[in-house]
Amino acid sequence: MASPRVFSILFSAALIASVCGPMAAQQSTEDSNWLWNKILHPRHVEQPVPFGADEKHGSASQIEFRSAAQMTQADIDLASSRQAAIREKASLAGFDVNEGRWDREQIECPAFPNHELLRYAQNGGPGGESVFTASISRTSHEQVRVVPILRRGYSLYSPAPMNALTITVFNHIREEEHAPATADWLEIGMCYAALAGAHARVPLAGVDTGSEIMPFEAPAILQIPAEGGAVIRFLDASTVPIPMVWTMTFDGAGKVVSADHHPALEARPRVLSPTVEQPEPKGKPLPTTVVDLPAEPRQ
Repeated sequence: MASPRVFSILFSAALIASVCGPMAAQQSTEDSNWLWNKILHPRHVEQPVPFGADEKHGSASQIEFRSAAQMTQADIDLASSRQAAIREKASLAGFDVNEGRWDREQIECPAFPNHELLRYAQNGGPGGESVFTASISRTSHEQVRVVPILRRGYSLYSPAPMNALTITVFNHIREEEHAPATADWLEIGMCYAALAGAHARVPLAGVDTGSEIMPFEAPAILQIPAEGGAVIRFLDASTVPIPMVWTMTFDGAGKVVSADHHPALEARPRVLSPTVEQPEPKGKPLPTTVVDLPAEPRQ
């Protein structure tokens, strides 16, 4: 079996076709617009995200989430020192952290070692959950940012995965890290999903082959357009019953310019009815007429 590194980096035509789904029919006319592999193209290409993929993921990649009790003392102290700023930023987004009970968990994002990401959630009953993510800089005492996800069960402005505020906060965090090569492209994409409220799990070795419902999209892929930039696309297998597809489009400077989040297309097997014997036709069969054909003349 191929390693996760080979699976996630080899940009074969079959893999691209499975990711693009309905666009596969146009593949022959669009090949010239993409650099499937930098080795195949002599022109220098800026790398807005790292080409390499870390092999530590194993069969599935997953961002770690820690409960408040699992946080290190250093992270607890940092969060406590920024509570006033978090309350202020959350209040501007319509969240009252002082009202009711809020549960907190930490998002351990390897791509952002200089930032502590915290998710706050309040259970307001069925359909009434409130959730936001807070980003705390480990190097700046002033830098605290809040990403609204849900307020009483509703998305603010637009869904968080595609929201301009989510994209802006993510770009600021990446810019402040100053070390994009410390993480692979899939980690960067999954950190975006976590910032937007997901508990994403990416099956690098393929989806469950025993399932009768298979998504058309491939689990994870990096596309490099010929004009520059990059596109990260991966399948989130944690959502039940339908996997979700995340797509992040980067410009040549490494900033996200757009994001998408939609259900994966599915391939469902068609169950064929068992063969049913047809009844014998009623009535007498028509007589068979035999016609003698003249013999071919001898040569």
